Amino acid sequence: MDSIFNIIELIIKIKKEYGSKYVIDKLEQHVLAAKNSELSYTFTELIEGANKTAHERIILDNKDPEYCFLFAKNIKGANTKEHEQVILESNSTRYNYLFVTEIDNTNIKAHAKKVIDSKNLEYNYRFAKLENTDVKAHQKVILDSEDLEYNLSFARDIKGIDIKEHEQIILKSKDPKYNYEFARQIKNADVKKHEQIVLDSKDLVSNFNFAKNIYDSDLEAHEKIILESKNAEYNYNFVYYILRGKYILTTEKLKEHEQVILESKNPEYSFRFANHIEGADIDSHAKVVLESNDKKYIEMFSKYIKNISPKNVDMAKKLILSLNRN
Repeated sequence: MDSIFNIIELIIKIKKEYGSKYVIDKLEQHVLAAKNSELSYTFTELIEGANKTAHERIILDNKDPEYCFLFAKNIKGANTKEHEQVILESNSTRYNYLFVTEIDNTNIKAHAKKVIDSKNLEYNYRFAKLENTDVKAHQKVILDSEDLEYNLSFARDIKGIDIKEHEQIILKSKDPKYNYEFARQIKNADVKKHEQIVLDSKDLVSNFNFAKNIYDSDLEAHEKIILESKNAEYNYNFVYYILRGKYILTTEKLKEHEQVILESKNPEYSFRFANHIEGADIDSHAKVVLESNDKKYIEMFSKYIKNISPKNVDMAKKLILSLNRN
């Protein structure tokens, strides 16, 4: 491979510095003798007056889909139909797609059939987005695969299809992430069915996201899961992004989530709660932070949190001095 790149560099150098027809003709003979698709394509592209027919024949005989595509796309006067036939015979779904999207007057139905027969999910999804393709045939490949990502993407991006079969695959999977995403991204999704799966999963990420981002979600049900998890991060996030963000933070709800955070003895989320949530029990969070012996959060608490009792301020100063000595 290194020798190929060296020859290509030599071609470029000769073209720039010498331009001698005799030298270029001699070099072309060596390139043709190599019968290498990359060399023949590069020579044809770079050198004016190259023997296009001879180089094209090498590429066609090598049946290399990459250079057949590049030759057909970039070399004026290329025999597009012959290159297309090589690509159709290559079983390369990537070049089936590139050929129909970047080259004019191609046989899109023939390429689509190759892609459908391949059952390649990425290119069946891509072909379905093109005009004049058999969307239902591509859709069947996606449905039969039961792949969650492509069923979500197909339902979201392909116009004029019935989303229900894709939705059933997502529901059947009981995957909380994809049920949340389907409810969020797909118009006319059965939001309540997806929500129930997310609730049953007790997955914190999906329950938090559902409560935060899905209109008319069951906030109390999601909140119950977050509270029962005893997870400091998600209890803080629920208060900060959802209850506070939606202007429904009551003193009762604040205290429920705050108690979880205090019991977790997590200095980071005690600091965050005290710093960002109006009505937080500052001294109780200060106690958690001070007892953690975490220098970073002791210093941050002392610097940023107002209304700390003098006793806790003095204790913080002494702890920082002690930690610095150690």
